Amino acid sequence: MTLPICETGGLLEAAGARLEDTKYATIPWNYVERTRIAAAALHRAAAVLRDGGESVIHPLGFARIPLSAWTLEQPRIAVHVWCGDWSDAYAHDIHDHCYNFVSICIAGEIRHSFFEPCDTAEAIAFDALHYRAGCCDESESAPGEGQRLALVDEQTVAAPEALLLHHSQLHRALPLTDFAITVQFQSSCIKPAARVFRAADIREHRKIRSMESLSRERLALMLESPGL
Repeated sequence: MTLPICETGGLLEAAGARLEDTKYATIPWNYVERTRIAAAALHRAAAVLRDGGESVIHPLGFARIPLSAWTLEQPRIAVHVWCGDWSDAYAHDIHDHCYNFVSICIAGEIRHSFFEPCDTAEAIAFDALHYRAGCCDESESAPGEGQRLALVDEQTVAAPEALLLHHSQLHRALPLTDFAITVQFQSSCIKPAARVFRAADIREHRKIRSMESLSRERLALMLESPGL
């Protein structure tokens, strides 16, 4: 399902304020409200790119288009664009976040897999990395921070469904369609670094070529396309 573009006004800010009021304990918008929020986010993201704003390729492989001031002390809003041809390295990245958030799917489908530490033989061994809050830098962790993780649940999200995630929850997100687009409402940062776990036998982590080739113009055209 692809959602129509509409005028934004202060809709995104009002949606974020309602979420802040709940302290990220619940998703405060119904189906119709999520549809309007998603359309407003598409409209603003395309406008940001048309006005010369930049997207950032995150280490986890998606393009991020900020829709609000990007400060650690305040809640933030961003549109994320994924490609469906992720490499195996991205598919194995399991992570938590520096913040709580709610993500509304705008287009496509994304499968979220949830993990917990587990010491059984069936669990997969992962190496630990860290991402610093508010940026896309990656730093190797100290030896001995590896972890065995087990899959505990999965959820597929399609437009205009929403996902709420606590900052400490470990998950990975995998697009199931050629492209997937979401708008994410983030709380202010709760901790300085997120944990990232990568399967111990995967060492390289190249940015996906299809994402790197998404110029500002092409991203804007894609966001404005009714068929995506």
